[in-house]
Amino acid sequence: MKLKPDLPDALIHRGVAYLELRDFSLALADFSKIIELDPDDADAYIIRGDAYLGKGDFEFAMKDYQKAIELNPDDPKTYIYRGLAYLDHEDSDFALADFSKAIETNPDDADVYIFRGLAYLGQDDFSRAFIDFDKAIELNLDNANAYVIRGDAYFGKGDFNLAMEDYSKAIELNPDDAEAYYNLGLIWMHRQNWQETKLNLTVAKILKMDIVANFHSIYDSIADFEQQNDIDLPEDITAMLTA
Repeated sequence: MKLKPDLPDALIHRGVAYLELRDFSLALADFSKIIELDPDDADAYIIRGDAYLGKGDFEFAMKDYQKAIELNPDDPKTYIYRGLAYLDHEDSDFALADFSKAIETNPDDADVYIFRGLAYLGQDDFSRAFIDFDKAIELNLDNANAYVIRGDAYFGKGDFNLAMEDYSKAIELNPDDAEAYYNLGLIWMHRQNWQETKLNLTVAKILKMDIVANFHSIYDSIADFEQQNDIDLPEDITAMLTA
């Protein structure tokens, strides 16, 4: 994000550095000073809103995003930032409204279609989600992340073949995509192809994914996975997901 050049560069850079270091209190102090110097800079309110979100102050973040919109109502990025905040807050209706407004302003931004698709998924509206994911890929055929996200949606519906196609395409575009390898491993696990399961989980681990944490973010335990899917995992796969 580019703030107005007449503001003190050191203050801007320091605030961004604090934000990246997750020192939100110091970041807020710097961004508040920037706003004091120029209360009409919409971007300054957006970035302070991000700092408020990092600190967990959702209401203050919303006030800053709203102020940014009042100052520059035709800028799609404010709607995107606020929509993402709503999405993270599980307010899918408000997120959808903001992403739709951003698309109305800039219909060629592939990422916003991904975000809106995720909001539709939050409402279990798979049909509209897939329309948006397809549009995102149409606008940017080389976006590996779009294929991973659409693959996740197919996976959630139980369409394993389509999910595998998307994960494989993501890996073709980005051979270092650990999430795509991990998710392929999960599909092979459901299909009880243990050689492919182990191969893909191993690659994901080599690419620095914490496969144990990811597995246990979905399942309480190995026994939970086995009970839900009526599958007995072999010892070597169990060891990979508990070590």
